[in-house]
Amino acid sequence: MTRQAARRSRACTRRPAARQGRAPAAPPAGPAGCRGASRGSAGRRPTAGRAGNRCAAAAAAARPAPPAARRAFTCSSRRSRSRAAGAFPRGAGHPVLGRSWPTPGLGLRRAGAGARETQPRDQASGTATSASDPAATSLAPGCHGNPRDAGRGGEALGGRWRRGSARGAREQLSMEPQKTLPSSRPHPPVVGKVTHHSIELYWDLEKKEKRQGPQEQWLRFSIEEEDPKTHTYGIIYTGYATKHVIEGLEPRTLYRFRLKVTSPSGECEYSPVISVSTTREPISSEHFHRAVNVNDEDLLVQILEGGHVKVDVPNKFGFTALMVAAQKGYTRLVKILVSNGTDVNLKNGSGKDSLMLACYAGHLDVVKYLRRHGASWEARDLGGCTALHWAADGGHCTVIDWMIKDGCEVDVVDTGSGWTPLMRVSVVSGSQKVASLLIEAGADVNVRDKDGKTPLMVAVLNNHEQLVELLLDKGADASVKNEFGKGVLEMARVFDRQNVVSLLEERKKKLPRKSCVH
Repeated sequence: MTRQAARRSRACTRRPAARQGRAPAAPPAGPAGCRGASRGSAGRRPTAGRAGNRCAAAAAAARPAPPAARRAFTCSSRRSRSRAAGAFPRGAGHPVLGRSWPTPGLGLRRAGAGARETQPRDQASGTATSASDPAATSLAPGCHGNPRDAGRGGEALGGRWRRGSARGAREQLSMEPQKTLPSSRPHPPVVGKVTHHSIELYWDLEKKEKRQGPQEQWLRFSIEEEDPKTHTYGIIYTGYATKHVIEGLEPRTLYRFRLKVTSPSGECEYSPVISVSTTREPISSEHFHRAVNVNDEDLLVQILEGGHVKVDVPNKFGFTALMVAAQKGYTRLVKILVSNGTDVNLKNGSGKDSLMLACYAGHLDVVKYLRRHGASWEARDLGGCTALHWAADGGHCTVIDWMIKDGCEVDVVDTGSGWTPLMRVSVVSGSQKVASLLIEAGADVNVRDKDGKTPLMVAVLNNHEQLVELLLDKGADASVKNEFGKGVLEMARVFDRQNVVSLLEERKKKLPRKSCVH
């Protein structure tokens, strides 16, 4: 061996490989007794013995000079330099970490000034990068990867060091795989026929989406409606059709929809939102009665002037518009309806006319107006009751007083039970004021019904204590008996009317005294 070869061998064994400007090389297959080769492969620094010098010199002479692309950059710290300095051959695992050299295509993540490996390494490859790329530089095992050691301002992207952090970040984003999305945002649905309760929507009018193969490979369309309170969207239709009609909507209401297109892979795109308002509900008898119910005079006049609805058409309960207006006390509507030819004597299903309803509700102005336009006191319902019977049930003294003055019969009897208005008071309300008004107008306090009961008996049975006292004061006979031979006192005891019993017993005690005086 020449002196130059020996000197070169000592330099390879004593100085780190990083200081020579090339990466550590794997030792050639030398003799089994070569101490330098055995110790070097074990991860310890080989000694400068003769055998080791011979092996190293032979390896250096036989191996060609490494290209510049395989040179390792010097580490930033002394610890890294000592680890990178020819401690183990190229292609072998790290003696402590058990890792091989960096594999091309693996990215690095910056952490402060250095960078650490974030991807698993290839245990079989000993090549750091492609030798054809002069800008590529590999990392020596154990180094912490200061970017300054790989070149000025270098960045690791995909196993390559790029100059300039901003430029490197842009290149990294361009190298990442992008999600496959539809080519363009879908067009909003087209509005078709719109009514007061429905909206028709179309989409994919140009038939751009070809439907080939099984249905699972088609695009799926969904219509979503916005909730005006929460401003969130909910699906109201989903399928493969290109048309949908939304029904059950409110008239003159604004709705917001959008189209959702879902690909077979599950990716979806949304169209712009469209706003559609339903139309006004067409004029019908329902609108006619609705105008009366809400006392809408202008709408009522508009409907009547249109001539599309009959003025006497009944609603679903059998009431005409005049009956509803009379019952609610809408005097102006009553006048409008009467002036438009409505019949004031029409009756509903139970036989009541507008006058009866107005009397029961206590609307005196309506009662007077109807009387002036032909309403009759003699009209009866299916039970044989007159307007005065219903006025007594309602308990409106002003109406009853005017009715009596207008010539209404006081003791008119119904055809069902044979009750007079005074009897109705004893049965229904027990109003002392109404009974007094009727009695003063000439009502009979001892009149009998079909079962032989008097107003006093009925008042006792219904426990109307004040009315019982009034009837007794107005001359009601407490000694009369019913068809079963029972008097009012016995009735009160049977039904446990204790207050009425006490009142009748006191009155009974007073009767003999009055008879003795006479």
